[in-house]
Amino acid sequence: MSYSKALAKGMIIFMVAMALTKILGYGYKIILSRWLGAENFGFFSLALAFFTLVSSIMVSGIHLSLSRFIAFERGKKDVEKIKKITSSSLLLITLTNVVAGVIVYFAANAIAMFMHQPQIAPLLKIFAFMFPFYAILLTVQKIFEGFQRIDLSAIADVLVTTLRIALLIFAAALWFKIIAVVWSYVIATIIIASVALIQCSRIIPLTFKFNKKVISELLSFSWPLMIAVIVHIVMTWGDTLILGFFRTAREVGIYSIATPTANLLTVPAFALTTVFLPLISNLFAKKETENILKLYKTATRWVFLVSIPALVTVVLFPQRIINSTAGAGYVEGWLALTLLTVGVFINAIATPANMMLLSLDKTKFMMKNSLIAFVVNIGLNIFLIPKLGMNGAALAFLISSIIISYLRISEVKVFIQTKVMSDKIIMTLLAGIVAAAIAYMS
Repeated sequence: MSYSKALAKGMIIFMVAMALTKILGYGYKIILSRWLGAENFGFFSLALAFFTLVSSIMVSGIHLSLSRFIAFERGKKDVEKIKKITSSSLLLITLTNVVAGVIVYFAANAIAMFMHQPQIAPLLKIFAFMFPFYAILLTVQKIFEGFQRIDLSAIADVLVTTLRIALLIFAAALWFKIIAVVWSYVIATIIIASVALIQCSRIIPLTFKFNKKVISELLSFSWPLMIAVIVHIVMTWGDTLILGFFRTAREVGIYSIATPTANLLTVPAFALTTVFLPLISNLFAKKETENILKLYKTATRWVFLVSIPALVTVVLFPQRIINSTAGAGYVEGWLALTLLTVGVFINAIATPANMMLLSLDKTKFMMKNSLIAFVVNIGLNIFLIPKLGMNGAALAFLISSIIISYLRISEVKVFIQTKVMSDKIIMTLLAGIVAAAIAYMS
């Protein structure tokens, strides 16, 4: 099977699973938004945003490096080193997240008061129990991807989202309170993380022992990536938290509907990242330069072409989309949805370039790019949100997305001396913009 066909097969599998996961996850949020109302849904979203921010920081760049390292060592057929990498990483990440969970549990009241939202304190305490299990789930998925078992990684996403919905319905039937909603979310994650860990042990034996040499090598590679990932996470969830700090929980609830709607465009890019990174890392281990360049160009064009229809649909009909899903009470988030969607699309196009930087061991450039975008994003959020509310948050995201995407694509062009976007692709984008403009004016 050619590398392009392997990329296509993996992307199709993961896109189907991701589409299903996104639809289920979106449905989950729609159910919550309608049952809880904008204010209570805002409390849930704030608590979840804080949990995701902290837990993802604790996992940071190590879990992303895993798929690259495993694929690279598979290219060299070093099974023993793979065993050491997986076991040491899992143990390190689990222990650090146990510590994070304990800290968040006892600091929940102080965190809630600092955010001017005391109602989220009990929610944070429940989410604290999920830290190690969420970390295990994310890490095991990256191990699956390193072995190019995209199917297992995708199934884990589908199962955890499906179980969350099932437990949510169960909670609603017995005692539908926001506390029960959070517990259903946490329990679903614990169950699927445990199942995924068992499956992982069948692929590669897990000893749960530290190997200092392997951890040192992994951390040496990962530390700039860790900073880049942390910055990306802060940018992803920081707007929600800053919005909650300056504005009302209701506005957070509306913004929390616009965000996952726009993020539906991440399905092609996320699917590609999952398949592309281990595949391209394996090629680097084999020093197949020609195939690397060909695969990079192919991946970028596929993401671009697959994302265009969704972009045009959202930009043309944002109010109709929100009204038909979340309801009329959320329609005022249409402009935020439009701005977020364009930002997500721009990020998607630059995703293959970011994975190329990782495979080229240019993690310091990834860190630099993220820090620049971070400063711009947080600064604009603090400046714009008090004045423009959720639209200011969306605008800050769009501007920072343009900056970081430009940096990624430009740097890869310098490193590998290749032009990834053909004139035909650019003309397609311009045609889409013109069509959208005509539709608006008609």
